[in-house]
Amino acid sequence: MAQNVILFSFENIEIRAFEINGEAWFAASEVAKALGYQRPADAVRTHCKGVGETQTPSAGGLQNIKIIPERDVYRLVMRSKLPSAEQFEEKVVGEILPSIRKTGGYMTTIPNETPEETMARALMIAKDKIEQRDKQIEVLRPKAEVYDRIVLADEAFCLTDAAKLLQTNPKKLIDFLSANHWIYRRVGNKNWIAYQDKIQAGYLEHKVTEIFQNDGTSKIREQVKITPKGITKLSKLLSSDMEAA
Repeated sequence: MAQNVILFSFENIEIRAFEINGEAWFAASEVAKALGYQRPADAVRTHCKGVGETQTPSAGGLQNIKIIPERDVYRLVMRSKLPSAEQFEEKVVGEILPSIRKTGGYMTTIPNETPEETMARALMIAKDKIEQRDKQIEVLRPKAEVYDRIVLADEAFCLTDAAKLLQTNPKKLIDFLSANHWIYRRVGNKNWIAYQDKIQAGYLEHKVTEIFQNDGTSKIREQVKITPKGITKLSKLLSSDMEAA
């Protein structure tokens, strides 16, 4: 059911427009009638390709009506023989659509609606908008926290810490890095090594440390670290990889 009903008139014909999921839809037969079609239903059936259906309040309760998207309005305009068809298009393009895109729909009074009913409808629409915003904030909050930690970081992250930042399992991250040619292992060596092109791009660092042992001998420790720039890049790659899965 359409949440935002936009009422406008053209040539003394009232036309309902609806904001549904951020898109503009129009009452099909009302548009056809305003554009001078003698058989509005036939015109819609012949010329429109994206006809949908919605429910809207009426004196007898909820009413099912045919609705058309913006592109079908233009189809009816182009085939209309009404001299003022161009003015209708200008009204839709210059007034109705910008208002929907700017505000997500705007409030107009429905015929025979009392001020109390208008206020109640406005409050319901506002409540829906607030709930949608809160849901978006909840979705974005974990990602925002990750980016906050990245921005504040001065040093690169080991693979385990990087996995925590990216909210994934360390093994999954390592498998991804290996499969996508970020890191590799030499034959007979268990340490991961960064590919040179990823180092040059500023995504990875390859640390080589000499560790001295109690017996006086030393061994070389190699460690791959992911820079803040690399974390940002991987965040996008991993999101795309999960969406494609």
